[in-house]
Amino acid sequence: MVFHLGKNLSLLLLVVSSSTLAVIGQRSAPQPEWSDREFAPVADTVSPRDDLIDQSYRLPTDTVPTHYTIRLHTDLHTGSRTFRGIVDIDLDVIVPTNAITVHNRGLTIASAALYAKEEDGLLVEFGFPHYELDARTEQLTFHPGQILPIGSYVLTVEYSGLLETSSNSGFFLKSYVNADGERRYVGTTQFESTNARMAYPCYDEPLLKAGHTLWITHTGEYNAVSNMPVEEVVPSEEQEGYVTTKFGPTPKMSTYLLAFGVSDFVAIEDGQQQVYARPNAIDEAEFALEAGVKVLDALNAYTDVSYYDYMPKLSQMAIPDRGGGAMENWGLVKYGEPALLFNPARNTYRTRKGIAVVIAHELAHQWFGDLVGPQWWSYIWLNEGFANLFGYIGADLAYPSERYWDLYAVENVQNAFGPDASDSIRPMTQDATTPSAIAGLFDSIAYDKCK
Repeated sequence: MVFHLGKNLSLLLLVVSSSTLAVIGQRSAPQPEWSDREFAPVADTVSPRDDLIDQSYRLPTDTVPTHYTIRLHTDLHTGSRTFRGIVDIDLDVIVPTNAITVHNRGLTIASAALYAKEEDGLLVEFGFPHYELDARTEQLTFHPGQILPIGSYVLTVEYSGLLETSSNSGFFLKSYVNADGERRYVGTTQFESTNARMAYPCYDEPLLKAGHTLWITHTGEYNAVSNMPVEEVVPSEEQEGYVTTKFGPTPKMSTYLLAFGVSDFVAIEDGQQQVYARPNAIDEAEFALEAGVKVLDALNAYTDVSYYDYMPKLSQMAIPDRGGGAMENWGLVKYGEPALLFNPARNTYRTRKGIAVVIAHELAHQWFGDLVGPQWWSYIWLNEGFANLFGYIGADLAYPSERYWDLYAVENVQNAFGPDASDSIRPMTQDATTPSAIAGLFDSIAYDKCK
């Protein structure tokens, strides 16, 4: 995520692929497989937990998710903030327990049902657990009224929520004025670091990776985009004039990487890449598409690990009134408009350079953070430091005549010296458990000091 060296990647992966990393996904044959994460009912002795920090914000370890099926309904095209959802959480009980605990922030729970999953996939009703929310830790606990033996289950939760309008977090609402002077609304997401729980109840911790299948019901005048390609768009059975956009299942990934958008945006594309923007700004997306193709091709060759072994497409999306940041959601990278759109008649070299480097930073995250990433936020510098480094490497490889690599030391290495010299500087690896403390780890130490 962005807020405003030899060429042997195997050496870099050796450096970062310690027990602090969670590796996901399957590579296609004949390439070797990446192992799925393994869980055992033992204490976590890897993460640098500080006894002075309240660990009650961490989820219990007796259940783990395997897949989410999310069905959302929104009327955001009218400016309405209300949305409804149903989520089926496929989970494994790995230690007998009388409770299932997930995260929730600001969602109103309407009902919950629990099913046991037989070996043949048949679901057997297990009851309707009562639930309670700890507002301090944002933990939503379901009590089935009995001990759940080790096995597979599905927890179905029906809920509702409000799109955010005061912050760019969770599932939030933006708008713009089109060429006809009409206000049009945009629903979009920002889940890093602890905001997925604002859109659906989930295990909102980076290690707890699971696949996601998403359906969104919205007005037929709008379209929806997400991490995976659209499988089909069908008329809504509930509401005339609405459609349901159904996306394919994602690979296993952290909850903070799920992303979607609902809007009247249009797209330009080149092969497996697309750029989405409002219709009256799409002419300024040409450079973003060109840079995305060039940078991804360069990083595929440089790392010898093809992005397309894991994801079938890469989309970029320019969000109005979002500011200048960007977010590396796997398969759907989102930017504030100033970080993605370029008008050669108006913008300068500095703007073009900034866009190229930010795109390369976010696309580097498709490897560093999305494909492989830390178990806990204490090690977020492994994501951001490498993405910062490869932001300049990728941009330089894509546009060698621009000599972007020459700017790396001045714009990053030297930028770390000031805060690193202060008496109050934090260690590079530092425990944090509350949402605000975790957000505080995304600083110059995480981005600029990791070299």
